Amino acid sequence: MDDPGLVQALDQIENVAGTVASLARLHGVTADAEPIDEFVGAAARLSDAEIELDHTEMLMVKLQRAGVINDQQGFALHVTYLHQRAASADRVEPLHVASTR
Repeated sequence: MDDPGLVQALDQIENVAGTVASLARLHGVTADAEPIDEFVGAAARLSDAEIELDHTEMLMVKLQRAGVINDQQGFALHVTYLHQRAASADRVEPLHVASTR
């Protein structure tokens, strides 16, 4: 049975990428490609879907496949990660290049 308190706690993680990386190391999970990943990529290309997971997202998928986290936990982590990534992108200052006249 899923624990709603645990899912709520996952929503509160301040650094999902770091937490996911630590969990993966602890359980020996890597983001290395597997045959199923090639199939998923081929299916995505055939459907004109552009799905490209970054390293952290791939680790989340692999943690779910390994049974380390369940689907509900994976979803909660992914949502929080996407919010954190978007917030981080908003805080990035544009690079100003000085002119060399």
